[in-house]
Amino acid sequence: MENASLHGNKLVVAVKGDSVASEKGGGQYFSESERALGVAAIQSVDQVILLGDMLLEDAVRKIKPNFLVLGKEFEHELHYQVSEATELMKAHGGKTIFHAGEIHYASTELLRESQPN
Repeated sequence: MENASLHGNKLVVAVKGDSVASEKGGGQYFSESERALGVAAIQSVDQVILLGDMLLEDAVRKIKPNFLVLGKEFEHELHYQVSEATELMKAHGGKTIFHAGEIHYASTELLRESQPN
């Protein structure tokens, strides 16, 4: 998130809702509110938005950010989950940036590593 914070004056992070996040499979170990609180605790984050049932493109429509920073996993073949959001960014003159991030901590990995075998 440090990289994302360099692209603007304010860093707003959208957190997927439980129903949308669980569609990926594997189940969720942390609720959307727990994930949002964890993200909000990061010093460089100015605001957290819970998407609930909304999609990323809904947030882009409302916020109209100058920059949309997404993980590198969404860059190749412009992943279906972000294609509409990136098109909306172009339409309002914003820029989409794909960045791998500094360190990746998946909530499920943290939980798994903290549990005894």
